[in-house]
Amino acid sequence: MAKLIIPTRNRPNSLDGVLGYVAKFYPGTQVIVADGSALDYRPRNKAVADKYNTIAIDYRRYDPEMGLFDRLIEVLQSLSDDFIVMGADDDFPVLDVLAKGEEFLRNNPDYVSAFGASMHFNLYSDGKLMARLDHAHPVTDATPAKRAQSFADWPFSTTYAVTRRELLIERYKRSRKSFLVGFYDFKTGVHDAMTGKLGVVPGISYINTHNFNHSYLRA
Repeated sequence: MAKLIIPTRNRPNSLDGVLGYVAKFYPGTQVIVADGSALDYRPRNKAVADKYNTIAIDYRRYDPEMGLFDRLIEVLQSLSDDFIVMGADDDFPVLDVLAKGEEFLRNNPDYVSAFGASMHFNLYSDGKLMARLDHAHPVTDATPAKRAQSFADWPFSTTYAVTRRELLIERYKRSRKSFLVGFYDFKTGVHDAMTGKLGVVPGISYINTHNFNHSYLRA
């Protein structure tokens, strides 16, 4: 199975939940934790990473002033793997579904990423929880312009996927210069579709959570 990269920042409890989930349901998974937390949080994050022995965790610390995209580029450039699953400290990958996506990519070199649908849970301050199923669809047109148009006609997030490492590096290099709040998923999807074909495998490949207590990436 492809390595799982989990960037984290100042959220040890969330990191604990995701690593505990992976350790319970997908033992043997190789995980890289890219920690950009403030100094006060690092010992807690390291303790979380050390307590799960059924998965292989490579815990890496980064300067808190280093941006998320620079952190991810540095991790990706240190690897030689062909395929990567991008994660987060509050998102839960369904790795058996993503393994089917990896197999699909190995057998289809003109595809750059593969995924299933995503289930989103949003917790609000009044205690309400919203659940939403996000679609995913294949983008298989022959030319970059037509693929971009097909994606734009029915957009979705392409980040919850198993993806070729080269695409991820190029994606985050571009993101350093073009990140806009509320526009990231659309911009990323257009970029991914122009790079190559996007494949879909049956099932839900990611369970995503959003907590009102958390801070999120901003410009």
